[in-house]
Amino acid sequence: MTHAQAEQRKRELAESDPDHTWLVRERDGEWEVVKVGLPGQKRPKLTTTTEAAPNPQADDPRDAGQRLIPPYGPFIG
Repeated sequence: MTHAQAEQRKRELAESDPDHTWLVRERDGEWEVVKVGLPGQKRPKLTTTTEAAPNPQADDPRDAGQRLIPPYGPFIG
């Protein structure tokens, strides 16, 4: 097989089986098409994502002393 014939065959195989990787190589003066299993070639199907709305927190009407010393507020002695 010539190089041009191997390239044509590679294109045909890639169209009929797009899940695999096809390469052309020369071996002992002859050209051939080989199927190569490359790691990471199969990717998961991409899906759309929906961003969640932020969780609003109500303003706390207590002053900082009461908020920072739970559960009953600051010690008054």
